[in-house]
Amino acid sequence: MTWYENGKPEKKEKYNEGKQDGKFQTWYENGQIQNSGNYINGYEDGLWVVWYENGRKKKEGIIKNGSEQGLWVTWYRNGQKMSEENYYDGKENGKCTSWYENGNKKK
Repeated sequence: MTWYENGKPEKKEKYNEGKQDGKFQTWYENGQIQNSGNYINGYEDGLWVVWYENGRKKKEGIIKNGSEQGLWVTWYRNGQKMSEENYYDGKENGKCTSWYENGNKKK
């Protein structure tokens, strides 16, 4: 675990035999969570969530063996949904829907 000079947490990570393994988290200097996810044997694996400094979600999705899988959702800083994208082995696959920051769907 590492800490900012102001005493708030900066990063929490675990290693096993030199590879990241287990829960991973980072925080902004103001104490707000920035990233949360998991590593297995050095690869990102499981649910990953990224937040804006204001506490709203920025991005969320599943990673398997270091590659994006399934539905990934992103949001604007104001909390409005920005996009829904589907992935397979780290590449966009299938339907992608996007919205403007005002909530109107992009054509």
